[in-house]
Amino acid sequence: MEVELNVETLVDILISRSPNFSQSKKEIFDHYYSFLKNDYVDEQINCGHDLTNIIACVFRQKEISLETNMDTKKIETALRLAYQKDFFKNTKLYKNTISIFTNEKVETVQT
Repeated sequence: MEVELNVETLVDILISRSPNFSQSKKEIFDHYYSFLKNDYVDEQINCGHDLTNIIACVFRQKEISLETNMDTKKIETALRLAYQKDFFKNTKLYKNTISIFTNEKVETVQT
């Protein structure tokens, strides 16, 4: 299944819903086309910082949030405070890499 997106229509809708829009439509498309030229791998486009930036943008909306003075640093801090070490210890990433890091620490200490 392939999803198609009319980017021009999307930009028009976003601009119409953004009362404080300060850039031109041309600037938006210039950014868009510069990203396309980079030929990013889809799996690498979305990282944690991208996600926190999106969350911060959402929280800055007056219609959505009482705390509009929001930035990515505040979001990242809140997420770090909410995520406990035990959560990470139950992930596949931790279970698959703990022996590597444990061995490195032992080797470093012995040297």
